Amino acid sequence: MIAIAARKLSRRKPRSAYKGKPQIEPAAKYAASQDASGFKRVIDRFQVNLSEKNPSLKDTPKLKGDAGEFAVSLAVRHALPKDLYHLLDDVTLRTESGGTTQIDHIIVSCYGVFVIETKNWTGRIFGKENSKSWIQLLNPNGNPFRFYNPLKQNQKHAEALGAILKIPARAIHPLVVFTGDATFKREMPANVVDISGFIPYVRSKQNALLKPAEAKIVISMIEQGRLERGNATDQQHIRNLRQRRRRLA
Repeated sequence: MIAIAARKLSRRKPRSAYKGKPQIEPAAKYAASQDASGFKRVIDRFQVNLSEKNPSLKDTPKLKGDAGEFAVSLAVRHALPKDLYHLLDDVTLRTESGGTTQIDHIIVSCYGVFVIETKNWTGRIFGKENSKSWIQLLNPNGNPFRFYNPLKQNQKHAEALGAILKIPARAIHPLVVFTGDATFKREMPANVVDISGFIPYVRSKQNALLKPAEAKIVISMIEQGRLERGNATDQQHIRNLRQRRRRLA
């Protein structure tokens, strides 16, 4: 499938991630050292800068989500060599079933395709690998907040991407990254990490699973197939999710 696709694809320049968003000068040293507290300051500054430019975003889930994704993007750009790892941010693709899948980050390399779900959360996180729901507890006396197991959520992203690309499952690495102050109250699977464990996890995968030419084709297929970034695509993806949930109810 990859070989056939290679003959059909035209060359396109990769889109720049977070174009126009505030850049933070000392962030490179945090990416290189994976200093979690340093990244927290970067995220906080990002949120302040962006909310000052657009006050309607202040204290919104979207702002928090964008800040967490910015931190992951920043880490990749500053800590992973660009000739070995290619980053694509905020990728929405049409699935074989006619719906859409929306992925926070994809890193393509000869060591596989990393499918990343980012959570910029605080508090204590309780969860098991196979549980349907996990729990966030902001304070000992607060009410627990249940949310869908991000491992299961991201596994669906990985499976959808694998079906689109027609590459083996072993070449896809699903990864969940918590970028905020959240702490894990029990041992988590290896592919659930905080920001300090993000780059080390990616670097730990050293078995070549794709040839350089195959990795380039994967990048081109994603770039060709991704939907235009923006509110219209986000809203369409939300509608697709609601329709799918109604069908499953």
